[in-house]
Formats: sequence, C-alpha cells, structure tokens
Amino acid sequence: MVREPRPRFHRHLSPLTMRRAAAGALRSAVTPRRPPTHLPPAAPRLTLAASSRRPFSSSAPTPFFFRKPAKSADDLARELLQTRRDDRPDLLAKLYPSFLEAVQQHHSPSSSSHSRPPLSRGQFQDLMRFAASTGKSRLVLRMFDDAAARLGFTHTLQDHQILLMALSRVGRMNKAVEWLESMRDTHGLAPGPSEWNTVVQGYRRAKDLDGMRAVVDRMRSRGVEPNVVTYNTVIASLFEHGDLEGVRGTVADMRERGVEPDLWTEQTLLVGFLNAGELASARDAQRRVVRLVQGEGKKPAASVDTGALNGLIQFEAVEHGFDAAVALATEFRDQGLPLSPLTLNTLVQYGVGELRTADEGVALIDRLEDVVGLEADRRAWSTAIAALARRSDVPGESGLDEALRAYQLARDRSVQPDSSMVQPLLSALLLPPSASSASSSPEALSTAKELYDDLASSSRSFSTAPDASIYITLLRACADPLRPDLEWSRALIGDMKQRSVRLDGVSATWHIVALMRAAGSFEEAFAAYDEVRALDPSVLDRAAYNTVLAAFTSLSFPDSSSTTAAPAPLIMEFLSDMRTAGHPPNSTTYALLLTYYSRAASASPATIAHLHSLIKLDVHLDPDTPLFNALMGAYSRTGAYNAAYRIWDSMLLSSNAAAGSGEAGVDAKSVSTLLDTAAHDGSPAAQRRAERVWADLARGRIRAPGRGGAAAGPLRRTANNWDAWVEALGRWGRVEEAERVVFEEMAPGRVAREEPQHEDAVVASEGTVRALLKFAMREGPEAQRRVAQRVRDERPDLWPAVEKLALRKRWSTDEEKEARGYFSAATATATATATRGQGDSGN
Repeated sequence: MVREPRPRFHRHLSPLTMRRAAAGALRSAVTPRRPPTHLPPAAPRLTLAASSRRPFSSSAPTPFFFRKPAKSADDLARELLQTRRDDRPDLLAKLYPSFLEAVQQHHSPSSSSHSRPPLSRGQFQDLMRFAASTGKSRLVLRMFDDAAARLGFTHTLQDHQILLMALSRVGRMNKAVEWLESMRDTHGLAPGPSEWNTVVQGYRRAKDLDGMRAVVDRMRSRGVEPNVVTYNTVIASLFEHGDLEGVRGTVADMRERGVEPDLWTEQTLLVGFLNAGELASARDAQRRVVRLVQGEGKKPAASVDTGALNGLIQFEAVEHGFDAAVALATEFRDQGLPLSPLTLNTLVQYGVGELRTADEGVALIDRLEDVVGLEADRRAWSTAIAALARRSDVPGESGLDEALRAYQLARDRSVQPDSSMVQPLLSALLLPPSASSASSSPEALSTAKELYDDLASSSRSFSTAPDASIYITLLRACADPLRPDLEWSRALIGDMKQRSVRLDGVSATWHIVALMRAAGSFEEAFAAYDEVRALDPSVLDRAAYNTVLAAFTSLSFPDSSSTTAAPAPLIMEFLSDMRTAGHPPNSTTYALLLTYYSRAASASPATIAHLHSLIKLDVHLDPDTPLFNALMGAYSRTGAYNAAYRIWDSMLLSSNAAAGSGEAGVDAKSVSTLLDTAAHDGSPAAQRRAERVWADLARGRIRAPGRGGAAAGPLRRTANNWDAWVEALGRWGRVEEAERVVFEEMAPGRVAREEPQHEDAVVASEGTVRALLKFAMREGPEAQRRVAQRVRDERPDLWPAVEKLALRKRWSTDEEKEARGYFSAATATATATATRGQGDSGN
C-alpha cells in the first residue's frame, strides 16, 4: 500500500513566539507534576489494544468494536443458490468457504441443532455443475472432497461426472482420463458410458480429434461400449474438422455395432452436410428427420426437438431460399410446435445477406419476432451487427458506422450486450483487413474503449462478461508499435485478473512479445511480461519462456536511458520464473543467453565464464551439442580463444568415445565455429590446430554423435565448413592456398570425377568466390588480377555476378568490414540456432 504523504503546514513563526514555546517546554520538563488534591485516587488503568487515532476524528479511540452477526448456514445456502440463478460463479467461489465454516459450526458438538442440512444433495450437485460449466475446476475439486469429508454425502457417479466435466472444461484432458480410469480402484465405482462421454465431449471442445478417437478406443478396451451419445459427439467433431468420409464411416460403424441413430444423430447429419455444401446427403438426412418427427409405421413419432425443427428450417433456407424458410417457421408456429430464440437466430443468419443499413437490420428482426412469437435476444442482434461490420471493407459503404448504429439501437431496446455483440465491432475497428491501414487510428481506439466500458460496466453475469477474445483484440491494439497504450493494457490485464479470464499459451506468448516490443525500456517490457504471466503462469511452457526470453533479449532502446543490454537481474528473474513453473532452463535457454551476451557491446570473457558456471551448476540441465556450440562461439567472440579450444576438445572427446553416441559431440556447426575461432586467433598454434582438424575430417577420423540410437559415423564437411576453411586461409594471408582450394578442390569437374575420394567436397558458390576475391584484393593488385582471371576462365558461370567486384580497385568501409567476417561463424544466425535448440545441419 502506498501511504499518502501527510500534509505539511508552512505557517511562519516569529522569533519571539519560538522562544516562548521553547521556554514553556523547558519548564514542563524540569517541574515535577503533582496530582490534584481535589480528585480521588486514579483507578488502575487498563491497556486497550486500540488503533491509532484516525485523522478525521477528534474523539478519543473507543474499545467498542461492532461486529456484524455471522450469517447462518441456511442464509449462506440461499445466497449460494442465488449465485447460480444470477450466473455469478465469482460470488459462488467467494461465498463457499464461509458456507463451509458455517456448516461446521452448525454441526459442531456444542450445537444443539439437528435440523436438515442447509443444502440437499441435488442442490449441492447443481452448484458443482454450475462451477464446472464456468471453468472453476479448483472449486469443483474442493467441493467434491468436501461433499464426503465435511457434508456427509456419499460420492456417486454423478459427482464424478461433474468433476470430469470441470477438468475437461479447462483443458486438463490427460488428468480427466487418468481420473476416469482410476475411479474403480480409488472409489469403488465403475464409470459407465455417461462418464466416458463427458471426456469425449471435452476432447471435442478442445478440437482434438485424435485424442477423442484414442479415448473411444480406451473406452472399448475397458469393456464400455460407446452409445448413441458417443457416436453423435464423434460425428459432430468430424464435421467440425471437415472429415466427411470419417462421418460416413462412423455412421456405418454405428449401424454395424447395433447402435440405432436417434433424432439428434439425424439433425447433426442434416446441419453438418448443409454447412459442408453436401446437399444430396443433406436431403437424405432431411427425409429421415421428417420421418422421425412424424412417426413411421409402428414407430411412434419422436418427441419434437427444437434443434430438429431448426435443422429443417435451415435446410429450407438453403434449398429454397430465405422466404421459404420463413414460411416453414410460420407453419411450425401455427401447428403449435416448439420454436425458440435459436429458431429466430437461424432465420436471422439467412436473412442478413442483403443488409446494408441498421434500419434494415431492425426491420428484419421485427419481422422475425412476429413470425416466431419471441423477442430477439443478443445472439440475433450480434448476427445482424456482424453482417453489417463485415461490409466495412466494401468501397462506398459505411458498414462500420451502420454496425455501430445497430448496436446502439439494440442497447436502446435494453438488450444486454455480450462478447458476441461487441467482438465484430472491435475487429472492424482495430483489425482492419487492408494492409494500408494496419494500424488503428486514435479515434478507432477511443470508440473501442467506449464499447469495452459499456460491455464491462453493464455485465452482471458470467455469460455476458467480456471473454478472452475481447481482451485478445484489445491487447493487440495496445501493443501497436506506432501508438502503444501500455497504461490501458495494464488496466485490461487487471480486469482480466479480477474476472479470472485466462489466455491460452499461444495467445499469452504472443501478447507478451507484442507488449514488450511496444515498451520504452527493459523494465517496462519486463513489467508487461510479468502482468500477463500473472494471469495464469501454468499456460507458459518451456518453449514459450524461451520465445519470450528471445524476444526480450532482442529489444533495443536507442532513444531511452535504459541500458544497451538486457539487465542481468531481469534475466535472472526470467530463469527463476521458469524454475518456479516447473520448466527449468534448458540448453536452448542458455545457448540463447550465451549468444546474446557475447554480442553485446559490453561483452567480455568474464560474462561468458559466469554463464558457463551457471551451466555447470544447473543440476536439471542435460547439455547437448547446440549448447556447447553456443558456448564455444561465445568464448570465441569475446577473444577467449583458449577457452573455446577447451570446449572443442571436450566435444571431440565425446564424439570419439568408444560408444560413439555422445550427446555433446561435434557437428558441422562445431567445425565452422572452430575454424572461425582459429581464423580470428591467427597464431601459429591456432593454424596448426585448424589444419589438423581439417585433415582429420578429410580422413574420416572425427565422428558425428549418434542420434536416436543410430550408430555414429564419420562427420562430413558441409558447404559452410568449406567456406569457413577458405576464410581461415584468407585471414592467415595464405591466399594462394585458398585459391587452390576454391579452383581445385571445390572445382565442379573435380568434384564430379573424384566423388568417391571427396564425398564431402562441394562446389564453390558465388559467396565463396566473393570472399576469395576480397582477400586477394587485400593481398595486392597482382593477386586480385590473378584470381579474377581464374574466375573468368574456370568459373564463367559466376563471372557475371562477381565481375564488378573483381575489377574494382578500391573497397568501401562496409566491404572492408564484410571481408573481415565474411563467413564468420560469429556472425552467423546463432541466435536462431539456439532458439531452435538443434544443430544446423547445413553448417
């Protein structure tokens, strides 16, 4: 809590006044105090634990403290049931602990009450189901435990089904399957089709078709045969994935196993084939739905389902047009068949195609309200608003303005907005489709804020509160690099936390990176990461943390007083968060940091040595080749050549181990880094080391580490290795040797003729020849003319591309720098390699 500074008074005192005050204080200090003789002896004083005097009160503090009477368990039970009616899962979670405490007091030994329990089993299960449907999985798990341990209820299959639904709702599918398969052993209850179907439906919500199929197979292996609900769920999921052949195969399997399709099966097939454009199959399904509704032969008519009627209305709209669908709905209404707001929504969906104005949308909704006999809800209005908003990119039309006006008209009719009404407007305002307007205008952002405020302030229930998609769109706008609004992003994240709105891992990672790039300093960027992460740290896995860390270390703030390199304390906070989340730093993490700090302006061997110490002390780390490559490259870039050679020697020892399967052995990237290190070192010892390595590679004496159980084999030289060797020779001033490598060992004809002897030889590329030309130019005019002539004579295919360089007499400063590090592994894309966490096979 930030304390407000106390007010200071600046009244000026005269010297005389100050002296009088000082004299009075001195007299008080030296004169002993005597109690008045006319008062009785003072009674013993009680020491009261009173709070300090409040600034707004001049009265003495009083020991009296008013405490509101505690609510009874019955009162709290009524409030809990009201939270379900009001659609307020947040209040349910807040009141439940107090209810539980009141129940414990109600049944305590000192209590004389033996009345009925405050909640019946059915009521308690309804509350559990409500919490599960709104994503309160932890609350459901607590209620499940309390039901038996503290409320005296015996667990039933229905309790387990609700718990499975809660786990499925929050995407914890593996935990749901684990719970399902352990029910018999832990609770003595065998799950039936209903419990298995709850998990199957969870996989459908997660859009995991393979996981759904695997669960159905496990269901059968446990002796539980899928029923019609199982098949209906699988069919609906197959339609959502566009697998029509899978749908037909599932229906055939269903019939072969003796499971009779019901009305829900047929209406799922009808709507699915309609949405897929398979009209022939849709007609067959439509005829079957009609027969089931009307009854056929000895079979009684199925109970008329609103979903079936909506499917028939949708078929009529597709087959014969919107007016025909309206006529069919009118016929159903006159027959007394059950129509619902979903019927009206279906009709609106097929009637908005020609909407151009908000007034036309209102007229359409009024007409359909008369047909169905019901008032349009927010789903119907959201369909009309979305249709108008989609026309915002049509030239000559004011679709967005009309969509905003339609929203206002809906609000004038007291329609409670939800995310489906606001999302189309936000998308049109903040995510314009044209590339020319990739950044939203300040006016658009202002309108978006007004829409969000209206949605957030008017919402009084879970179903109408802003959902994750609303926040994703708004946070994306806040991270606009041209007009960032980090202050509002923090306010939005605070709202998300208060409403328990979470982002999935991909969305959270994206928004963290976007907000960091919009920040003005490393500290501000870290704060943006920390705020989004706090919403739900569990959604970030190790790959997400590495992505965020890579983005953080790529930031640059030239116009800020912030340091040029990412502050080490913030980096350590990242690593600490990874460990706390159960995803400790891995080789990819450390490789990224090594590459970053070895390229920083303040790079030094001491910094790399410190990171090396962290790597050696990390007990959770399993070092691999990419990490050692990054470590060797980091030492090389900071001039610690001997340390880089020690890394190479340890990797070489692992590669040539008897088993030949060292996980940290050398690879092609290692060779390029070693050659680059020796090239920059330039000492005679470095040259001898590089020559020895190159000769050992040619003879197959250096072995590549085995991967995935594969046997190790000789390490082959890649094109990048050959280029690094040419560069090393050039740096050492051995241009003639480099020339011989390029025009003899890397000559197209020789490679073709002597392939068995030079299995890893490659043809010199344009880049190879350019590097040789630049080193020859440094050698002198004669060397330049000689190399240029050989290029013209022996590599005429490359001459047009390098002619200007070959005939140039002077270099620019940039070309001089380029020649100093043309094939340098130190300037290669080591950051990307480290982020991938795998060796670059092209090196």
